[in-house]
Amino acid sequence: MIDQRPHVVFMGQFDARHSVNDVRKEILALAEEGIVVHCVRNFELKHPNIVLFEPFGAEFLVSGHVTSWMTQFDAWSPIVHK
Repeated sequence: MIDQRPHVVFMGQFDARHSVNDVRKEILALAEEGIVVHCVRNFELKHPNIVLFEPFGAEFLVSGHVTSWMTQFDAWSPIVHK
């Protein structure tokens, strides 16, 4: 647990070229509800409840470290655009 607020992590990538991959509205809606959303820095969203992180390298992903890292969050969000 990071703090008393709800924290979710979104591991997906943002791609404005395809509307199905543009989940910025959904991410912002969660943030507006008081949920702290952690997502990859390429989202470039500005909101006090949005925390950006650097993309992971392949070694971090396959070594199992990502699993340990994700345990600090309350949930993982599989958001897709409507």
